[in-house]
Amino acid sequence: MISVLANSFFALKLFNDKGSWQPDSLAASVYRGILGRVVLTICLFFVVVVLLKPLNIVALLAVYMWIHVSPAVIAGVQNRA
Repeated sequence: MISVLANSFFALKLFNDKGSWQPDSLAASVYRGILGRVVLTICLFFVVVVLLKPLNIVALLAVYMWIHVSPAVIAGVQNRA
């Protein structure tokens, strides 16, 4: 859920300004979205670590990393076949 919420925030920030596809405006939207995604991710990890007891932090971080790495791994396996 941390990944879903943070990436959803990024997508909303990126596509919120539908009328302007100028490079400056688009770059500003991307930077705001990335900054917000990073801040939201840090805050959500903090909330999870504080509120969830018992918590296996290694499992939490491993699953979070797998969520971000799995599309590249799957694409690499599909390209080999």
